[in-house]
Amino acid sequence: MNVSTKIIMTKIGQPISLLHELETSLVLFEPEKHLPQIARNVKDIYMQRFLLRDIPGSDFAVDYLASTVLEALKSKQRLRTYDCLKVIRSIIRNRNTKQLSTKITHKLFNLYQIFVFSEREEIQWCVSVFLKDQLLVSKDIDWLIENYSRSNHIANRLLRYPRPTDAIRRWAEEVRGSALLLERRPEIIGLLLPERFQELRSTEDAASLALGIYYARADDSEKEDMLMQMASIETVKPVMDVAMRLHYSKPIKRLIAIIKSMG
Repeated sequence: MNVSTKIIMTKIGQPISLLHELETSLVLFEPEKHLPQIARNVKDIYMQRFLLRDIPGSDFAVDYLASTVLEALKSKQRLRTYDCLKVIRSIIRNRNTKQLSTKITHKLFNLYQIFVFSEREEIQWCVSVFLKDQLLVSKDIDWLIENYSRSNHIANRLLRYPRPTDAIRRWAEEVRGSALLLERRPEIIGLLLPERFQELRSTEDAASLALGIYYARADDSEKEDMLMQMASIETVKPVMDVAMRLHYSKPIKRLIAIIKSMG
């Protein structure tokens, strides 16, 4: 090949390469149209991982990529596990709204079941993000309850569940009555609030109950009201600490009034 031929091939090759790059970048704007073309399998996901991570929160992309990884696992294909999972995690994080559809969330849960027991801690954390703030179907919640003692990541998904179900509340009550998860007691109490507040006032220490209010899935007015009811000379420190963390002034003013009234 002479020098002139090389120059001609270079001039032709550069526009073709640039055209391919431009066309591939359209996946960021039209994932429904372009993602199936550039990410046909897990190898493609790995090769295009840096571009795919920037897809701006497409539910289609999350669904498609999760399905592709699950299919690869089912057919026992080799894959760069962490890199592929990180792509899905990035797109989930790019979303403006938190909730995914039940269909998509269940696929993510299937990946979670497989990888939450991985020997690699970074993979466990990665798939835990898949379920953060997501609502699950009842059978998936049941699986978390059955397996919570096997992993802190699973316990976290129950303790931080966005909208506690009856099954989760029953689990929390069972754990509260045992010697399990003692270091997470305030979070367990939080799952029982505000419905069980009056009962828990007589059975729990002030520090655990106040922190339980902090973790409770209740609105600000309910949390502030519970702290107001707790406020007393005996509970000054825990009530003040939680009120400060939640930026509530009324419980602090109540405590000030109580102390002043004592002369």
